[in-house]
Amino acid sequence: HALAIPWQTTDVVLAGTGSGLYRTMNRGENWEPFGVGLPSGAVHSLAFDPASDSNVYAGPVLGVYKSTNGGAVWSPSHRGLTQAYVRCLAIPRGATNTVYAGVPGMGVFQSADGGRTWTAMDSGLPDSDIVDLTVRPIFPFTVFVGLRNRGVYKWNDSNFRWVEANAVATRA
Repeated sequence: HALAIPWQTTDVVLAGTGSGLYRTMNRGENWEPFGVGLPSGAVHSLAFDPASDSNVYAGPVLGVYKSTNGGAVWSPSHRGLTQAYVRCLAIPRGATNTVYAGVPGMGVFQSADGGRTWTAMDSGLPDSDIVDLTVRPIFPFTVFVGLRNRGVYKWNDSNFRWVEANAVATRA
């Protein structure tokens, strides 16, 4: 379901699967079940904080969970997303208290306080199945989201709304 590699450590990989969270410490040679505090079952999304390998977020069956020790122990971090299936997570470089969560059928949510609280970013976004989201590295508040059968939308931070980003630019 999901893979995440810490920004500063190259030997570690976390894998979210249909049966939980797994970790390798040797670049995929051996895997072990990992993480205390996550609900049992699938882990659909994972994201490491670019500023600290200690901070990692996970989207298990419902809600968002946060670890401050590299994924060993997890705590709920989903006020405003308690009953939401979080398909994708993204954390921008340079704005590490900001976390984005893509929730199918509900839209994109933003946390500006390291995952403690979440608010909807739904202005202009059609109701659709979110497939993925990403943050533009040099502009941490420019977010792109992929919607099933609807294409790509971009969060326009200057007027706080989603705009369709499906046009292909051509040169004359």
